[in-house]
Amino acid sequence: MTPAISDAALVQRRLWGTDPLAWAELAESHNRPLREAARVTRNGGRVVASLFAAPERSQGTAAHEAMNSLIPPDQAGDHAPYALSAPGNLESALADAGLRVTGDGEVVCCWRYASMEEAVRALLCSAGGARAAEAAGEDAVRAVLAPVLARSLAPLTGVVTMENTFRWVAAGR
Repeated sequence: MTPAISDAALVQRRLWGTDPLAWAELAESHNRPLREAARVTRNGGRVVASLFAAPERSQGTAAHEAMNSLIPPDQAGDHAPYALSAPGNLESALADAGLRVTGDGEVVCCWRYASMEEAVRALLCSAGGARAAEAAGEDAVRAVLAPVLARSLAPLTGVVTMENTFRWVAAGR
């Protein structure tokens, strides 16, 4: 496990518990976790939140859409990883939580996996993957991800790489 992944898991456990679906709460019901972040930030402290930029700017969107296709229509809106992606939405949510926006920007991050199996396992651990597996089973998730991930597969090395653009916003107390 890389330090970034273990750090993210530690933050997840401390703020939202161990439920992998809880991590998606920021996009689905952002008030509670952002208010909690504001509450535990001391005066002069800073909160930095990041999320996907516009869906069309991330190759991972195809994987999200594939997994979401397995969710019953009446539950499809329960997970919205791009809900705060439009410019101004995350800024407003942070301000609503009592924080003052101090900066913002974008960063391109590549999700790079050594193999197709590693990519599938990683996506199964995401909030969307966990929801899809719960709704349709792990085999169904693997089946819908295979053709999507094949588009990002380097045939000579077997490495899967998806380029994604994320927005970040910094805010302080």
